[in-house]
Amino acid sequence: EGNLLSERSAEGEKHEVKMNIDNLKVSNLNLQGNSVEDIKSALKSNGFYVAVDWSDSRYLVAEPGEYIVAARKEKGGERWFVGGVTNGDARTLPVAFDFLDAGKKYVATVYADAKDADYQTAPEKYVITKGLVTSKDAVKLFMARGGGFAISLVPAGEADKKLKRLKIK
Repeated sequence: EGNLLSERSAEGEKHEVKMNIDNLKVSNLNLQGNSVEDIKSALKSNGFYVAVDWSDSRYLVAEPGEYIVAARKEKGGERWFVGGVTNGDARTLPVAFDFLDAGKKYVATVYADAKDADYQTAPEKYVITKGLVTSKDAVKLFMARGGGFAISLVPAGEADKKLKRLKIK
């Protein structure tokens, strides 16, 4: 299981602390505790899991010092994880799922900054959206100042057939 813990400087830049999942981050979840175990427990209670060994890594879009969006596939499995982070500027970035296996449906669970999130005034505001995606889909995701997003992509099963296509508002 992955560890996820980050803090923000006064300027809004994220800094990793005791973190071993590289560029994938969950921004603005209200994670409280004094240990990595506390953080892992909070993430699990929000339904989030991240692998720590990768068989494939892709950098979908990036501008040094500004933002990055990376996708990683778990080693020995079919799940993908996408993470994005921005500097002190809010922005909306495209995320294309063209790295997914063609002809296959995935359940996407998106943890993203709410429209009124801000690292200084409203760091606890986020939204969770779930829906189906394929390799032909793309979305635009908002990142608040000093914020970001995380997406878990799991192959869809029979129980997921009732889900609708992913729509980000």
